[in-house]
Amino acid sequence: RHKLPGTPPGENPNLEAFLKSHSYKTPSNEDIKLAAKDQNMEVREVETWIRRRQRERLPSKLNKFKESFWRFIFYTFAFSYGISILWKENYFWDTRYCWVGFPELTWAMKKSIYYYYLMEASFYLSLMVTQFFDTKRKDFWEMFIHHIATLSLIGFSYYNGTYRIGSLVMATHDISDIFLEGSKLAVYSKLKNVANFGFACFALSWLLARIMYYPYRLLYSYVYQCHVRSHARVRGPCARVWLCFALC
Repeated sequence: RHKLPGTPPGENPNLEAFLKSHSYKTPSNEDIKLAAKDQNMEVREVETWIRRRQRERLPSKLNKFKESFWRFIFYTFAFSYGISILWKENYFWDTRYCWVGFPELTWAMKKSIYYYYLMEASFYLSLMVTQFFDTKRKDFWEMFIHHIATLSLIGFSYYNGTYRIGSLVMATHDISDIFLEGSKLAVYSKLKNVANFGFACFALSWLLARIMYYPYRLLYSYVYQCHVRSHARVRGPCARVWLCFALC
């Protein structure tokens, strides 16, 4: 058996309640002094107990590995599935075909695209819900807003029938996440060279997919080619501005 680093804090219900009242963040020096006085303890003892308790609440490396592994599996499967169904579509190679028959034929959504949308929406919905039950992290609200924006975007494109360009957007965003989560797995496994290679692939895929392909092909198609090919407006007030804001 390998001994875990650090000494666990002893049980102290009063200090536990005190730390919980501060949302498990480090209290001020004055509050710590008052707590030490109430507990008949030295200030240094209270500070040590708080540090150990906060360290105990941090997610372990094993939990981080499991979380990254689950996301790595999902992103790999989602991207592979998305590419497999989009590869045979003409709009995958030429985004002008995203708007052929739009909006009259928006009802003709293929089951494979529907399942793709359902899978992506279910994943981000699960991430948003489980945030409230997992260990609360520093970027809690940032990620919560991110999940809300992602779900809104998926629902918006489904409602407006812009699922062709929407499916391309989802595939474009998934590819870099594969390398990101894979690099995290390598870091947790202490495979430094693999991690460095993975982060390099992540940076390259981010540059090509999100900085180059996404704005110059997909956003251009939504803003310009949609109007030229369909001569129709997307349903909803200020739809183009809203979508561009949400995507960026």
